[in-house]
Amino acid sequence: MNPFPPVPAPADDRWARRWGWAVIAAAVLLVYWPLSTFSYGLTYGDTLDCWLPWRWFIAQAFQDGHFPLWNPYAQSGYPVHADLQGPAWYPPAMALAGTVGHSLYTLQVLFLAYVIIGGIGLMRLVQRLHIDASIALVVGLAYALSGFFTAHQMHFYAVISGAWLPWLLAAQLRLIERPWWRPAVEAALFQALLLTGGNHTFTLIGTWLLMALIGVRAVQHWKHGDRPSIHRLLGHQAFFALLTVAMACGTFQAWWEVSPFLARAEGMAHADAAINPFTVRAMGSYFFPYALGNDAVWLGTDPTMANGFFGVVILVLAVLALARPRSATENTFAAFGLVCFLASFGAALPVHRWLWAAVPGLDLFRFPSYYQWFSALAALVLAAGTLHHWAALLHRRPRVVQGVMAAAVVAVLASLLWAWAMHGQEPPYGPGASRYERLSGLWRWHRVLLVAPATLLALAVLWWWSASPHRRWWALLAVVGLEMGWATTWAQWNTAVGDYAPAALQGRLAPMPQGPVWPELHPMAANANNSATLKYLWRNTQEFEGKPSHDGFNSFWLKEANRLAVHNAGLFAAMKRQPLVYLSDSVVAMEHYDPSTVDPLRHSALVVVPDAEVPKGPLLHVSTDTLVVAGFHHDGITLRTRTSHATIAVLQQAWYPGWTATVDGRPTPVIKANIACFGTVLPAGEHLLAFRYEKPFVPWLLGLSLLTFLGACWLLAFSGPATAFGLRSAVLLLTLAIGWSLLAHRPKAERLPREVEALLRQMDALPGARLPVVLNTDRFPALQAQFGDRPVRPLRADDPAWFDQVERTTAPLRKESFWWMDAGVPLPAAARAGLLQHHHVDTLLVNGGTVAVLLVPGTGLDRDTLLYRSAGPALLRDDAPWTTAYRVPAASLGAGGASTLVVQVAFRSCGGARPQVVVECRRGDAVIDYESYPLPHACGDEVQAVAVKHLRELRQAGGQVGVYVWNDGPDSVLVRDWSVALGSAGMETW
Repeated sequence: MNPFPPVPAPADDRWARRWGWAVIAAAVLLVYWPLSTFSYGLTYGDTLDCWLPWRWFIAQAFQDGHFPLWNPYAQSGYPVHADLQGPAWYPPAMALAGTVGHSLYTLQVLFLAYVIIGGIGLMRLVQRLHIDASIALVVGLAYALSGFFTAHQMHFYAVISGAWLPWLLAAQLRLIERPWWRPAVEAALFQALLLTGGNHTFTLIGTWLLMALIGVRAVQHWKHGDRPSIHRLLGHQAFFALLTVAMACGTFQAWWEVSPFLARAEGMAHADAAINPFTVRAMGSYFFPYALGNDAVWLGTDPTMANGFFGVVILVLAVLALARPRSATENTFAAFGLVCFLASFGAALPVHRWLWAAVPGLDLFRFPSYYQWFSALAALVLAAGTLHHWAALLHRRPRVVQGVMAAAVVAVLASLLWAWAMHGQEPPYGPGASRYERLSGLWRWHRVLLVAPATLLALAVLWWWSASPHRRWWALLAVVGLEMGWATTWAQWNTAVGDYAPAALQGRLAPMPQGPVWPELHPMAANANNSATLKYLWRNTQEFEGKPSHDGFNSFWLKEANRLAVHNAGLFAAMKRQPLVYLSDSVVAMEHYDPSTVDPLRHSALVVVPDAEVPKGPLLHVSTDTLVVAGFHHDGITLRTRTSHATIAVLQQAWYPGWTATVDGRPTPVIKANIACFGTVLPAGEHLLAFRYEKPFVPWLLGLSLLTFLGACWLLAFSGPATAFGLRSAVLLLTLAIGWSLLAHRPKAERLPREVEALLRQMDALPGARLPVVLNTDRFPALQAQFGDRPVRPLRADDPAWFDQVERTTAPLRKESFWWMDAGVPLPAAARAGLLQHHHVDTLLVNGGTVAVLLVPGTGLDRDTLLYRSAGPALLRDDAPWTTAYRVPAASLGAGGASTLVVQVAFRSCGGARPQVVVECRRGDAVIDYESYPLPHACGDEVQAVAVKHLRELRQAGGQVGVYVWNDGPDSVLVRDWSVALGSAGMETW
């Protein structure tokens, strides 16, 4: 496999081996400077819609002291441990979940880390093929700066696959060349990482590449009559496979169990599997990825699927591989890459349909453009071989070398000249004046003018380098780095950068509740996903807010939940009018159910059950029946019930094997209800009803998986050279982090009473009389015993809409001191600002996640920061729904250390009035930032309401901020007085 001697001088080789990782890391951090400096955030799309909320939930589960089994917050609930995109079984995700957590910052750092890991992995792969560390560094750098990571940033598990696949291939090449336990264990480790955290499209396609490589090696042994080597090869591959199954046993078991419950597991039609292919126009990305822009209609595919860039220099070197001798391994990569290149065009060519029809498993996955990764891999491998044989190639085929380079120069020069001829026909920029708007809106030919000169210069330097008698590898490294770094620096604005500051979004996430929150038994429709709270996010938002929801965005969708939502719209709408758990006596057998006759208004309590599960006895639900939440965690709910007759209790979570029900601790049959959900018959009287999702085998699978994975890590780290200090440290850190995530946390239901009790002792130790306590909590029944005879006023104020409840509860205490305690749920900034209108903070006590604040009379708002006060009352009605706006330059608001904008409104409203505060930022006539804050209102009574906006979100330089009160309803609002002031960080947290 490696018949040629190394070319570089030993000193160059040693330097590349020692510092190659640092070169790749520095290049990635420099090129992706918008992300590495946190000036901008990860791109919108699946990154924020899926990967962030999923990982957030996984972190919440670990920090609540349990492995993530059930996610109640999306798609009527689903088994998150069985979602192969999760990634609940992925060891790095476990390590982060219970330590630093999965925040936006974590995800952004992970993206950069995976790009670096991928570059180092390909460097290792090339080094395995050709030994030359300097050549491996050049090609590894090219891979790290390639268009794959830039394009697929929002497909985070594809990024994970792109990071670990080169490592797997490198280990497998070593195993194929010399079967031995060590490369088999290495390969199993990386295969397990791909199975538990990566995109299984890449795993499946990559498996066929591995089989081809193994087959080629076996044939070579067969031709030489070396049967023992074949047996040794296949035996070690079997050992690799068995070890992989042990490490990824949770993933394999999940797929085996969940497949019958997923419509997608039955395979997709070719039309569905062929969406978002690579296109002919996307081939322009091989030269100028930035020039393609993000116009999906023009591209004929999603912009994330249209970047196949791996460098023009690498492309030239890969083409030249056709003019030189190639090893069997190189030919295998080349042939496989060619097939994948043709398949990447989807329905445009027959290859994808042939593979879809003939290869098991390929009908489960979409996006033919993913095949481009394997064609780019082939090009990189061939380019590395060309560099390895450069002297011989130049000596034997000089005209071919010059001709290919000349063709590339002509193509780039022609594009440059054409762009110059065309660029005057359009303005350089679209609308918008921010950096993001300018760079993402630049016209196509102006983009070519921006990037093509660097490509042309790189080809010129390559030509000079090829003809030079003293070819220095670092010169080629610089050429590849500059050409690809320049191209990717610009191309990232198409698909890898979002126009927001990470601090702004993370600032919205930070106040979200930590751990399970007891649900309110209000209509499920109120728990819809939207951007009202998190602004930058609008899908899967209940994963952060902690409210069980029927909404969700995930290709992992249980087939019965899909059937309910898509084909039973009336029943689904009726269910949304009911709470998470509800009682009903309106039971209909499936054979008598007609979806077209369901009226959500009249049939909201309808319960459709299978014919064989219709309750035998009479059922009756009356208005005096009650359900009260007595406990809740991610995997279940407990309720205290009081019913006068037997009735059916329905839990609006998707049924899946593992759900159980008990009444007063005794098991009771679970009845499937309303296509996808379930319930149980509840006898008359007072009872404790509990629904639980349980998977007793999961701890055993988790133990086997981690024992083999971490055991393999320790074996490789401590059986290697004594100089592997960094590897040993990393393994130790990974083990400690996973151990901490699994063992160091306790459920919120256990922690919270202890935290409250500890704070009460601290409060009693302070001088002065025992003061009343206002307790903001979701679970007062579980905490009531801690307070004993202490005067306590419980309320729930974790939603800005409940500002009036805070006002009513604290109104009698405005002239006296009292303790405010947040236990289990956060206090919104608006409610905190409302409290600080009449009190200021004297003492702050914190225990875990619970906070107690001593509030004493006197405003906590700095009146010297007042910016505006209205001149008099204003009546907002249909013909005049707005007050006069207060406007101020955004740049002037950050002066003096202020961090928030506080808007106070005193108003009266009634009926259908919808009063709200609007904060917008304009540049000229364009609105560049807008947010409205609904205000609570009580008919006839004056309401004092507050809205708080953090100044970090008004970061657009040169914009003008406008603040006004708006009535978006048919009935009028009388605004007596309103004002705008600057506030401190105390508006966001105590």
